[in-house]
Amino acid sequence: MPRLGSWARAVAPRVTGQFKLIVAVLDAQQHTVIDLPCFPRARYIFLCLTTNTELRLPMPSTGNFAFLNALDLFNLRFGDGGASMGDLISSSCPQLQYLRLFNVIGVTELNIQSKQLLKLHLFVLQDLERLHVVAMKLLVFIVSCCYMRKGRKDPAGTELTVIAPMLKDVTWEGFCPEEMRFDANKHLDMLSVCEFRPNIMWLSHHTNYARIMEHFSHSDCLKLFLTFPVVSRVHTYMPFAFFFYKHHSCALLEEAARNGHTIGSTLVSLLRDTMIQKS
Repeated sequence: MPRLGSWARAVAPRVTGQFKLIVAVLDAQQHTVIDLPCFPRARYIFLCLTTNTELRLPMPSTGNFAFLNALDLFNLRFGDGGASMGDLISSSCPQLQYLRLFNVIGVTELNIQSKQLLKLHLFVLQDLERLHVVAMKLLVFIVSCCYMRKGRKDPAGTELTVIAPMLKDVTWEGFCPEEMRFDANKHLDMLSVCEFRPNIMWLSHHTNYARIMEHFSHSDCLKLFLTFPVVSRVHTYMPFAFFFYKHHSCALLEEAARNGHTIGSTLVSLLRDTMIQKS
């Protein structure tokens, strides 16, 4: 593994397009560290490591990722709580438009300030407690299965702040933090809300996912994914999806989600209201 760091440093100045690094599964007990060098001319970086591999990012003083347009980080961990990640995006990636973090361990606080970011996708940042985003051009915001560690028991101290006046598309799956603030467009093109994903249906109780709908008054397309208990010898949940197009208020949908499993009459009213709006 140490050879990867030296190899990356050797090729970094020469990469002008894409840089992809995929690491096969290592010994689960082996903790390794990779120091990512600065790629001054790369336009796309994709790293898929292992969750026992710690990624250390370069300090802003070492140079800029001047042409980086997209960054994907999969299956890795940070040892500094995510501070270096926020510093990198905010200070060293002036052209970054697309950021995806998938199954990243150790990020407790993430602060992102970007003038060019268009899409932010966070998937399974289970240690996340505080997320602050300032992105004037952000259009798509996706948060899936984050705030997992504290959200399951006590969300106290968890925060979300999003300042994104051009926001159009929001997807939220799972727990909501205690404090939420959206300084963003209140009329979305699409709002998708999911209680939790089918592949983590081991959760024994319902989430507070419906709170995300309090922050948006209108959406041209609303998608609600709920789970209902199935009576059987094995306690399982059955997912259901509801789609509402050209629905002009989130209030009824928010009420439906809050009512848990006793939402039949509310959904009927919601469908009736939607049909009236469309006619």
